[in-house]
Amino acid sequence: MTTTARPPAASPSLSPGWSLALGILLVIAGILALIAPVVAAVAAALYVGWFAIVAGVIAVVVAIRTRSEANFGWRVAVGVLYVLLGLMLVANPAAGAASLALLVGALMAGSGVVEIMLALKLRPILLCRH
Repeated sequence: MTTTARPPAASPSLSPGWSLALGILLVIAGILALIAPVVAAVAAALYVGWFAIVAGVIAVVVAIRTRSEANFGWRVAVGVLYVLLGLMLVANPAAGAASLALLVGALMAGSGVVEIMLALKLRPILLCRH
């Protein structure tokens, strides 16, 4: 019995043309952000603000549709907080940009402290293995 080999089915993927276009757009956006960092920071704050508003509305809708499940109140509260955060960022994007920069700095500092604590905790374990 003979079998004929079939070529593998082509997997859906991004075409090289789209990938090239995306790459060019990202390089242009990066250069513009380096040239005008204040404008880029304000644009980022607006982007995060609108994203938070949309995410908050979706979270409230999901909470209402699943109100019979546990933690309904918490889900609504989180959605409302997202909407309020988004409104604050959109209403004052310059202050939002500064706040986001502080938040990123705090997250990086906190991550560094956690990494140092983890390294110190693992150090005795690693020394015992040698």
